[in-house]
Amino acid sequence: MTYGMFMVAKKLKHYFEEHPMTVVCEAPISEIISNKDASGRIAKWEIQLSPYVALYKRRDAIKSQALADFLVDWAEMQYKPPLPEIEYWRMHFDGSKLKEGLGAGVVLTSPKGDNLRYVLQIHFRASNNVAEYEALVHGLKVAKEVRVRRIICYGDLDLVLQQCSGDWDAKDANMASYRFYVQQIVGFFEGCEFHHVPQVENDVADTLSKLGSSRQEIPPGIALSHLRKPSVKPSPESESIFVPESHVVPMDIDRVNPGTALPNPGTSESKPEETISVDYMVIDMPVFVVREAPTWVKPIKEFLVNGGLPADEAESRRIQRTSKACTIINGEMYKRSITGVLQRCVEPEEGKEMLREIHQGECGHHASSRALVAKVFRHGFYWPTALEDAEDMVRKCNGCQRYSKQNHTPASGLKTIPITWPFAVWCLDMVGPFRPARGNMTHILVMVDKFTKWVEVKPIRKCDGHTAVKFLKDIILRYGYPHSIITDNGTNFAKGEFSWFCEDNKIRLDIASVDEKEGKKDTSGEETKRPWNVALLRPFYS
Repeated sequence: MTYGMFMVAKKLKHYFEEHPMTVVCEAPISEIISNKDASGRIAKWEIQLSPYVALYKRRDAIKSQALADFLVDWAEMQYKPPLPEIEYWRMHFDGSKLKEGLGAGVVLTSPKGDNLRYVLQIHFRASNNVAEYEALVHGLKVAKEVRVRRIICYGDLDLVLQQCSGDWDAKDANMASYRFYVQQIVGFFEGCEFHHVPQVENDVADTLSKLGSSRQEIPPGIALSHLRKPSVKPSPESESIFVPESHVVPMDIDRVNPGTALPNPGTSESKPEETISVDYMVIDMPVFVVREAPTWVKPIKEFLVNGGLPADEAESRRIQRTSKACTIINGEMYKRSITGVLQRCVEPEEGKEMLREIHQGECGHHASSRALVAKVFRHGFYWPTALEDAEDMVRKCNGCQRYSKQNHTPASGLKTIPITWPFAVWCLDMVGPFRPARGNMTHILVMVDKFTKWVEVKPIRKCDGHTAVKFLKDIILRYGYPHSIITDNGTNFAKGEFSWFCEDNKIRLDIASVDEKEGKKDTSGEETKRPWNVALLRPFYS
């Protein structure tokens, strides 16, 4: 056993060095290896195993353990499938009362995180509690039209929530009517709960309610509704709701003819009891116009609503994969694109009309098939055969086939637009050598702005990169950091300290080669010819 331990440590040396090892054996190996009186081969193996720290354990009887392991390995496991996750919609509501009037705000959030925001403008006088109840009633009606099954309602007014939950009694007659009305709507849901949250967590609904009460302009993406009369019949015993005649907008059939005089409210002919007579609002009144689902969407909608799948395994797998990007909003199917845009699913015939209008309508520009499909998708519409329909339309278009072979290239070559950014692009070069002047100056550094043609010069003694960096720092101090510098391939500009300075300050260095005729040296001792006018530079040099 000791020899076997020695061979294992020798063959698996890398395991023993990196990991703690446990040796389980019936023989007392730890006592044999740690015996100080050992000699011969045992002592040799002990020396070889001494660098490794191993834990030695004695093997106990395994008769009973073998029976337990056998039962675990061969017993049939009773698999219980996980319980399906129950998806809840969340609704945040709030009411507001300002000097301009009453308003309410509702935010509906789907289980996938899609938000539906609504603003309600209330056109009758009432208390803030009534505005809260109207917000709750409107939100529950919208949820019912969207066919929500389970919903959790959040609000920051504890009175309304406790009354709807049944924990508190409603002493006011109008509050009792509202509570009974809410309980009627709640009966359409499989599950509904009311929870109180702080105002900080209900800030979105609070903002929407203030938009409705202040009568401000509603931003795009938010639905606006007008409430002309309360959802319940006002009780004469309560003063929380009052509907004057001036605040009730009559229907077209009730409008007074232009030639008929309005009755005087102060005369005996006026009927005050008729000014507060209102009718009940119908619970089942539709809020949205629900369009019929397209044919190709019905299997996906059936799976999302009822969980039904076809018998074909491949088709059912395709529906399950496609449904992950789909959601139902207001009874209509929407598909979420890869950029997060919700696209309404339409019939192929309706999609072809959109493509035809974009391609050859009044503002059509006969774009390609991919451009047409991309434009339709960006506007929030989707159907699976969009690309094939667009390709077929472009292929059969008379105008595209007639004029596609014509040359559409410009008649003249394209011209580069000059840079119109002062002191952004500079040209840098070195002129010389000249005859030594005062201070032993032999060369001149010249920088010219490409746009304004402004010239900056500096006489220098040394033609190295450090001198060029000092000159550039003076330019930066007066005109700011340039975007790029155009210079030749000189070592003092293209390499070394100057190039490192430009790289550290994010200044692009463009290298342009110098013409051989202009950059050729003159061995006669005369001044070297450069693309600069030396006569103009002499005043700076002297």
